[in-house]
Amino acid sequence: NSIEILFAGNIMDETVRLIESKHLQDKIRLTGFLTHAKIPALLMGADVLLFFGAQGGLQVPSKLFEYLAAGRPILCIKGDELDPSLRLLEGVNRGIIVDNKTKEICSALTQFYNLHKKGMLDTVFNLAKIPCISWRDRVERLSRLCEDLIRNTPLLVTKK
Repeated sequence: NSIEILFAGNIMDETVRLIESKHLQDKIRLTGFLTHAKIPALLMGADVLLFFGAQGGLQVPSKLFEYLAAGRPILCIKGDELDPSLRLLEGVNRGIIVDNKTKEICSALTQFYNLHKKGMLDTVFNLAKIPCISWRDRVERLSRLCEDLIRNTPLLVTKK
């Protein structure tokens, strides 16, 4: 019952040195940069996806939508209390959300591991497709909002 952690993307040299100094190369695999075409299969093949939220409340990283589309459980480490990803994740029961604290992260990893050992990882969380977050749905919603705005906004006439 071994755990493997896979990081895809560019990793800082400091992180690589830390992994090596702790002799974790056999547990933590670094793929480096991958083309976008390779990412979906990698995400869908994972047992759990790790997502770092954004701080400041200004954006939901597009990576979250890729993770949701993959249909796998997510461990979300909050950016802060203003992280807009939280509202989205809390409503879909797709995983576990924790503060960026070692004890909370370890507890969540233990929960995921125990669920995996019992064969329950795919039954505890809602891994179904979430239709309201597709690009098509977002564009249609934006289009309806614009149409409503145009219909409900009086025409402004200015004199020259």
